[in-house]
Amino acid sequence: MDATISRMQGLPLPDDRAAYTQSVTSGGSRGERPEADAEPLVYGVGDVHGMADLLSHLLAEIEADSALCGLPATVVFLGDVVNRGDQTRQVLDRLMAGPARPGDRWVVLRGNHEQMMLDALTAGCPVTFRRWLKMGGAQTLASYGGTRKRATPERARELVDPAHLRFLAGLPLMHIAGDYLFVHAGVEPGVPLHRQDAARLMTIRGRFLKKAHGLPFTVVHGHTPTDGEPMVGPGRIGVDTGAYYTGILTAVAIEPKRGGQRFLRVPASRTTRA
Repeated sequence: MDATISRMQGLPLPDDRAAYTQSVTSGGSRGERPEADAEPLVYGVGDVHGMADLLSHLLAEIEADSALCGLPATVVFLGDVVNRGDQTRQVLDRLMAGPARPGDRWVVLRGNHEQMMLDALTAGCPVTFRRWLKMGGAQTLASYGGTRKRATPERARELVDPAHLRFLAGLPLMHIAGDYLFVHAGVEPGVPLHRQDAARLMTIRGRFLKKAHGLPFTVVHGHTPTDGEPMVGPGRIGVDTGAYYTGILTAVAIEPKRGGQRFLRVPASRTTRA
């Protein structure tokens, strides 16, 4: 079963742990490999939102941390890597290049901002395009050399690298490693995994944050920003620490086979571990 579930067309969601996700491996090659083969040390990275400098610092910290543990790293980016910050183009270039270390693997998930950017640039709807500009798309366009004053859907499509749009269009909605489910926003409580709605996986907040979800996983998510601290609740770990306004980008480090987690945080001025 194809578990990329990436185009919001009512596709079925994976109902077992042998599902496949699309990944970027060492050397930048993209491929599909079974979830069951996920590397033993997994990092879930919160919403980057166009902050390429923070991303570079955190990736260096993850590489050093996994090397210290003597393990390769599977890095799961939880979506919303685009918009708001000033360096979306640079962020996408970096993610598409893939990890430098042999054996490492990156999985980039789709968030509501990736969907918003795709819709703005492919749907041909002026209202959708203007909404994207207001929600951080203006900064994204500037990273490609555009200006809001001259912004039109046609001009934007000329500026944005087509390879970036193809990359965004292929992003999956979820990744499973052991007892951990990685997804952008969260899940609908009480709904089996294979019946989850794609849009809700990218946008849910209230019900997911207030009610036990009932799935046999700890859900690792972004989407709901904090003032710089990770948000841990029953059956869930939130790592969107508002990078574009707090200057703090966070990852949770997990050993799926052993359980337990710890946090790596990269502020603008220094790196901290908790």
